[in-house]
Amino acid sequence: MQPMERVEELLEQEREKISLIRMPLRTLKLSSLFCAKSITREIVAWVKSTVFIALVPLIILAVGISLFWIDAPAGRAFKFLDSDGDGYVSITEIKTYYANVLKKKLDTDSKTGSIFPRGSSRLDKAAFGSWWVEGYGDTIRQNAFFNQGAWREVEYILADAVWWLGLGILSSVGLGTGMHSGLLFLFPYIYRFCAAADSCGNTNFWVYPVNPVYGPRDRAFVCITPQQTVSSPSVLARVLLLLPACVIWGAGTAIGEIPPYILSYAAAQQGKRNSELEQTSKYDILNAMKVWMLDKIQRHGFIAVLLLAAWPNMAFDLCGMACGQFLMPFWTFFGATLIGKALCKVPMQVIFFVQLFSGDKVERIIHRIGDVVATVVVVPSWIAPGGVQGITNKTVEAIGRARQSIAQRARGEEGMGG
Repeated sequence: MQPMERVEELLEQEREKISLIRMPLRTLKLSSLFCAKSITREIVAWVKSTVFIALVPLIILAVGISLFWIDAPAGRAFKFLDSDGDGYVSITEIKTYYANVLKKKLDTDSKTGSIFPRGSSRLDKAAFGSWWVEGYGDTIRQNAFFNQGAWREVEYILADAVWWLGLGILSSVGLGTGMHSGLLFLFPYIYRFCAAADSCGNTNFWVYPVNPVYGPRDRAFVCITPQQTVSSPSVLARVLLLLPACVIWGAGTAIGEIPPYILSYAAAQQGKRNSELEQTSKYDILNAMKVWMLDKIQRHGFIAVLLLAAWPNMAFDLCGMACGQFLMPFWTFFGATLIGKALCKVPMQVIFFVQLFSGDKVERIIHRIGDVVATVVVVPSWIAPGGVQGITNKTVEAIGRARQSIAQRARGEEGMGG
């Protein structure tokens, strides 16, 4: 063995000893340094690029327009309510808009006949803005009742797109240890949508923004015009409104699969084998599944990766490593992963969860599971009063309260008043 090869072998053995369990401080130090250097290198390269130099003036212009030219939500509400364009909003104009457009009856103060401060009959734009912001969130002052204009709506859509894309990346970027953002964020989002649709009787409500950084989050899932008759939007109508956010999240999960591919591809170019692909499990079925998957990827390429990505597959990181090891072209791997995850798997998940969350299916499923568990498991009363059935009933009650809370917020049942 040549001296250089021996040195490389020793260094590789030393690297294998470094892990979060064996050497936590050293691992955190090295990973932090690597991340800092990588981010710094990318930022420097980006700042020096022609694209950045061209984009800076456009970004400054866009921020300036957003801050100083485009109306805030209170200004948009004033524009909608000032129907005669005289620069003032009167009680009559608000009552007319709410009755004709929103189909809502507006109650005024019994003594002054007004909802404005000090019994005023009308407000100019500045006074209206202060009044709107001071009492924002009641059943009258709601941003959900007004379109914020093309510029603001595009801002909210882009902010939500970045949010869902980031959550998707976090879901799959951790080499099997990513954050379960679907369970934590996406599926609750679908549940809130279905609960609001059942409560409103239609899908005439905003589904964005829901990100915690930018935009009026509180306007999402608030009924704009609640249905007077008992009805429910179709599954297709629900799925079509949910798909944009869910597909973007799915695209993020596809992007998160790139690191294992890149690492394995770089190793293969240097003539090295990926140790993850060489490892064997003590369970024969897992070994057989891995051999089968590697064989299909090597033989069928794009189609195999697409099909493996099109269903919930916790071992897909191994697929990315295999594609890199086999030197599969990047766009072949990423294209198949993107189509499989964002355009095949996610729509099927959306349809499933819409069916599950519509109506009272969740409560009925929990009752069924509780009945089955109660026949084989006995829980002492000192642990849970009522045993398994008691736990089941409390769970169903909690879900019912959550559904009722969403429904009340969506319908604005607190009463119309200032």
